[in-house]
Amino acid sequence: MTKLTSPTQTPAVAAPVARLPRAELVKHLSRSLGQEKAEEVINETATRLGFGLIDYSRAQTLALLEELAATPGLVGVVARFAKARVILAFVK
Repeated sequence: MTKLTSPTQTPAVAAPVARLPRAELVKHLSRSLGQEKAEEVINETATRLGFGLIDYSRAQTLALLEELAATPGLVGVVARFAKARVILAFVK
């Protein structure tokens, strides 16, 4: 139970994620694709979209995952599930 020190104080809530590190995005995909393939598809897609390779804003992350989700096969399926998990990370 959260203890409040004044009647107007609200409980602390974790701040939303502002940027997602590339390594975190790779982790979401590597569970099913493997580390090497996850890094490969993220690097290729980020480069094609003109994004850097260190971290991504919410919009960049979602654009990257949308692009990957359009890929046929396992990469597309995994990207769609990763997108759902990432959206939740941005709103926590």
